[in-house]
Amino acid sequence: LVSLPRVGNTPYSYPTPSVQQLFDDLGTHEVFPGHPWQREATKIWVFTQVDPDLNQAVRDGAITTGDDYLAAFQPRYFTINGRSGYFSAHEATDTHLHSTVGHPHLIRNVNVGLWGHSPHVHANHCYRLAIDGAVQDNVVLLDTWTVRPMQRVDMLFPFVQPPDIPPQTWQKVIDGVQEEPFPMDYPMHCHQEVSNTAAGGNYPQGNVTHIVIAGPVDQRAAPGNPPAGYPPQPNFDLHMMPEE
Repeated sequence: LVSLPRVGNTPYSYPTPSVQQLFDDLGTHEVFPGHPWQREATKIWVFTQVDPDLNQAVRDGAITTGDDYLAAFQPRYFTINGRSGYFSAHEATDTHLHSTVGHPHLIRNVNVGLWGHSPHVHANHCYRLAIDGAVQDNVVLLDTWTVRPMQRVDMLFPFVQPPDIPPQTWQKVIDGVQEEPFPMDYPMHCHQEVSNTAAGGNYPQGNVTHIVIAGPVDQRAAPGNPPAGYPPQPNFDLHMMPEE
């Protein structure tokens, strides 16, 4: 359940001065060309893990206490929003980030399992906004962050031009015609290496997804109007249990 404030341009009712300044700068500062954050530009990454043998032991009654479960826990599958590997990476409306430069995205990380994770993004660094609902005084810029068991961490992916791309690559000329190298496809993977696998060794089949920069700043896309190619957001009503 996500609760958003009625007013303001941040995801929080009581943003710290640093977080408020960051959101005020989005779309208005030369570092963040484009547009302010839009509420629709939000992803929720729910991390969890599966230990099939341990689950079977619970069914069989061999594991009966929480302490015994913790002591025996050896996860073999790692998921984002219930999917792993290819299925996590290509589920565009759920896990993977896809937009043009200038449309910052909020990523709400939730670890509902027993294994710690360290999501690592390519293309941009992210701003850490909140930990377990506590909005941060110091907004740290990170390419890897920690999400401990039962922890929530909010990150902002700014969707700016990747800083490591030289101008001649960003604005290249092919056969006399200037072209931008879009779409630009980058990975997100976990730096807890075991969680990039499935069944203890299949790689990359764990916590991975895609980050796609579809194009340069789209000045025609006013706030509230996603740019061309912007994928539809998930209809959360579809996740409601159907009536009998």
